[in-house]
Amino acid sequence: KYREYIKERLLAHPIWQDGIYWEQALWKCTIEQLQTIPYEREWHDMDKHTRMHAVRRVHDVIFSQVMAIIHSMMELGCSQKQTREFLYRMCVVHQLSEMQRLQLLEHTLRSAG
Repeated sequence: KYREYIKERLLAHPIWQDGIYWEQALWKCTIEQLQTIPYEREWHDMDKHTRMHAVRRVHDVIFSQVMAIIHSMMELGCSQKQTREFLYRMCVVHQLSEMQRLQLLEHTLRSAG
């Protein structure tokens, strides 16, 4: 009996090569996760220390979502070049730290085997 797995069919889909798709997926996942974080007051009403902590939490959410997206990109057949370009672009756009960028790059290289 022949079995066909959905992943085999999905790998050939052209959407995986579309950088805009991945950026939109990152945006959607990040917004969903950020909406689960309660804030005691509006950002403009926060003192400097509280605001810095809130910004750090946002960067941590973005970092974790970029990690998940680049993992999915590799699983779905995106090239190393496309994955790294996405990683670098998202680190710049979202102002992730150099340490976070290096951790993401290390994950990409390790996952590529």
